[in-house]
Amino acid sequence: MTATTWTIEALVRWATDDFRARGIETPRLDAEVLLAFALDTDRVRLVIDARRPLEPAELARFRDLVKRRRQHEPVAFLRGEREFYGRPFRVDPRVLIPRPDTEVLVQVALARTEHVSMCMRALDLCTGSGCVAITLGRERPTSRVLATDLSEDALAVAQNNAQRLGAYNVGWAKGDLFEALGSLAGGRAKFDLVTANPPYIPTAEIATLPPGIRIFEPRLALDGGQDGLHASS
Repeated sequence: MTATTWTIEALVRWATDDFRARGIETPRLDAEVLLAFALDTDRVRLVIDARRPLEPAELARFRDLVKRRRQHEPVAFLRGEREFYGRPFRVDPRVLIPRPDTEVLVQVALARTEHVSMCMRALDLCTGSGCVAITLGRERPTSRVLATDLSEDALAVAQNNAQRLGAYNVGWAKGDLFEALGSLAGGRAKFDLVTANPPYIPTAEIATLPPGIRIFEPRLALDGGQDGLHASS
């Protein structure tokens, strides 16, 4: 087939059917999001330009994304970012993908620290992409937030996100949970708030997770040991 055969609407239909046949849970959404990403546009423009044929280079970019999605690589990793609390966070296989459920953690944290909103001191354990720590820092710009993680790779992603999103009131420390505090304030630092999204999947259940999680997201951030309660940051 020539490039002129493949219009936007035809590609969305084809990719949707292909993803559905492979057991991907949100085939139409994934097809639209990936095609919009390949064309550097948004999903509304896909509807407006539905009958526009793709150029060969555009078709090649989309074809590569489809091949990777067929292997259950998460859409967030294909795009390189995931929105969290209205902000775009960069993500890759070094960190867990931020989930909407974690936004509830942020909402509760903000609600319970209203009385210290101007001077809150917060500690975020197992920070991963930094989504919780950075969001707290941006929502409370006069506060101080310290974020820790056992993974140096995860901290690199988080620090990059902080720089991009202007979270200059967030500090970083590498280590296992509270051990990362080290000599900070003699090891007796005080915080108004401690948040954490630690590993909580029992080791035996890792193999049962969907392939997009099991294969592509970091096991260190998933595996909570035999009972799911043995957490490292």
